[in-house]
Formats: sequence, C-alpha cells, structure tokens
Amino acid sequence: MRKWASSSPVSAGLALVVAGFIALFLAWNGAAGLDHVEGQIPYLLSGGLVGVGLIGAGLTVVNVQSRRQDHAELLGKLEELVEALRDDDGRQTPPAPRGTRDAPLRAAPEGRRTA
Repeated sequence: MRKWASSSPVSAGLALVVAGFIALFLAWNGAAGLDHVEGQIPYLLSGGLVGVGLIGAGLTVVNVQSRRQDHAELLGKLEELVEALRDDDGRQTPPAPRGTRDAPLRAAPEGRRTA
C-alpha cells in the first residue's frame, strides 16, 4: 500500500485535471448561451485557456511524481545489486568477465599487451 505522502502529489495532479475540465465545461456552457461571437470570446479566453492550463499542470505533476517513484525504485534495486556483489569482508567483488563465467581466468603471456 502506498504512503499518503507519496500519493498526494498524484491526487493533487488529478484534482488539477478535474478542475481544468470543469473550467472548460463552464466556458463552453457560457459561450453556448450567446448568439454573437463578440460575447463568446471572453468565455473562450478566460475559461478555455485556464482549463487547458490546469489540465497541463495536473498532467505535469502526475508525470513528475511517476518519474520520481520510478527513480526511487531503480535506486533501491541498484543498492540491492551492490550489496549482492559484496563479499563477507565488505569488499566489493568484481563481476566475472562476459562469456567466461565457468572458465578460469588466464594470465596474458609476457611481452604481449591486451587492450
């Protein structure tokens, strides 16, 4: 179950999105009651732009919080991986080279350098 502090930004973002759709509906409803375009423009500017802005802000908040949670999960998994690579003395053991998991490591011949 999620903690309230971590899910509250998501709730706030969703509330902003809902408020944006309400502002769009009120702007549309107000403009629909008028027959002349000059009277509809203030509804479009005030309610329509505010509604679109609130929807954009809400979706941004939800996106940022989602990315934060993904980042925290990734850091936790990386810390677990680092702990799994440590030996009993607390030193970090290097991973085995690729393709040689079961083969013993051989030293390079004298006089030859490897890249």
